[in-house]
Amino acid sequence: LGVTGAITGSSTVQGTRLISTVAIGTAPLTVTSTTKVTNLNADMTDGYHVSTTANAANTIPVRNASGYLYLGWINTISGSTTSAISRIYASNDAFIRYYTPANFVTAMEPYMGCKKVSYGAALTGTASDLSCGAGFCIMGIVNDTNNYVMAGASYSTDGVSQFTDASILCCKCNYP
Repeated sequence: LGVTGAITGSSTVQGTRLISTVAIGTAPLTVTSTTKVTNLNADMTDGYHVSTTANAANTIPVRNASGYLYLGWINTISGSTTSAISRIYASNDAFIRYYTPANFVTAMEPYMGCKKVSYGAALTGTASDLSCGAGFCIMGIVNDTNNYVMAGASYSTDGVSQFTDASILCCKCNYP
C-alpha cells in the first residue's frame, strides 16, 4: 500500500506490526478512547520506568506481592499543623507504621530513660503538682484518648480535670 497522507475510515486496521518513523517530539499515535487495552506492554510512563528496587532513581515505585512499597527516602515539605498529634510515624523493622502518642511513649521508654506513671484517676492542677520520683522530670501527660500535653501546660480548667485515666511521662533529668 503506497499511500501518502492520511488514511481515514471507520473500519478496523489490522496487521502484524505498526512502525512509526515520525520525528521525535511528535506523538506517533493519538487515542481518544480511555478504555484499557488488554496485553498492552508499555515500557515507560511519561519518561519513567517502573521499578520494585529501593533507591532506584527516577522510577515509578511498585508494591511487591505482599503489598509493601520499598523506597529509599521519603521527603515531605507538606507544611505544619497546630492540631493535636494523633499519629506518630516510626519504625522498628524498616517499615513505617503509625503509633498513637501513648503507644509511642511506651515504645520509647527504654530508649529515653523514661517511664510512664499511671494515675488512673482524674488529674487536677498543673504538671508541677505531680511527681515522677527522684531523678526524673515530667515530660508530659498522656490521657485516655491518647492526647499529649507538654509539661508546664495547664491540663485543667477551674480544677476540673480534662483527663480521666491519665499517665505522666517521666524521663531521667539530664539524659543521657
